Amino acid sequence: LRTSALVGGGLLIGITLDACSDKPTDVASTGAASAPSIQQNAWLAITTDGQVTFYSGQSEMGQGVYTALPTLLAEELEVPVSSVRVVAGPAGEQFINDLLGTQVTGGSTSVRDAWTKLRMAGAEARTRLLQAAADQWAVPVAQLKVANGVIRNDSGKQRGYGEHAEGAAKRPSPYQIALKPNSAFTPSGT
Repeated sequence: LRTSALVGGGLLIGITLDACSDKPTDVASTGAASAPSIQQNAWLAITTDGQVTFYSGQSEMGQGVYTALPTLLAEELEVPVSSVRVVAGPAGEQFINDLLGTQVTGGSTSVRDAWTKLRMAGAEARTRLLQAAADQWAVPVAQLKVANGVIRNDSGKQRGYGEHAEGAAKRPSPYQIALKPNSAFTPSGT
């Protein structure tokens, strides 16, 4: 939230820093999402209309963090990077940079620290979404394919992630989460 006022011939600008508040900004209150937001994990929310939101614990200071980190999520979620909305995450333990020991951006550590965390977050959400679709369609997960945030089954049914977001959020954390092999990367490295 930014406010401004003319004070004694000068300009005073007030800024509220969401990352310094007790809780994250409600996605719906930002005006960017009109559908209910389903929090999949600390870094990721998917609205029932399919909007994917990434909560970043790192700051964008011109080094490309707001491009590189959503790419890690998009890679595992099988969505275009351009479809991932980035929001500054709140202060919290889940956003601590393990290489630096605190929630901070610096030392060229953002991608190295987030490489596994964000890929696992994206893969867990994809796994939950696929399991929710399999349950709804009464088919094995192995019969499902996902591309561009749309799940398809062998019989031709297809639905976007948003339509499975609530079911996915209700599922327990999967016992095993399979990350894509580097050879299958699409946006990463391009």
